[in-house]
Amino acid sequence: EDGLSRLQTGGCFCLFSGLTDGASVPAALLNEIHYRQLRIVGAYGCTRMQMLRALDILSDHANTASLLIQERITLDEVPSVLPQILQGKVLKFIVEMV
Repeated sequence: EDGLSRLQTGGCFCLFSGLTDGASVPAALLNEIHYRQLRIVGAYGCTRMQMLRALDILSDHANTASLLIQERITLDEVPSVLPQILQGKVLKFIVEMV
């Protein structure tokens, strides 16, 4: 709400993240969008070609990239580490699909 209220008339607001469940949109905010002719757009952040290029870079620099990995886990282990992730204790897991 704060971000939209800061836009000038005709401004554009870009969502670069997902929204949480249970969030509601107040009617007043919808009126702001309507009367001030605001635009809301979404952005994922990368194209397929950028992802392919990123994979090439990671492959070319595998030793350095490995420093970004805190731990490798299996898909079955994901539920057990979610509390640690939500607490900000660990962030850099690789889920291996074996």
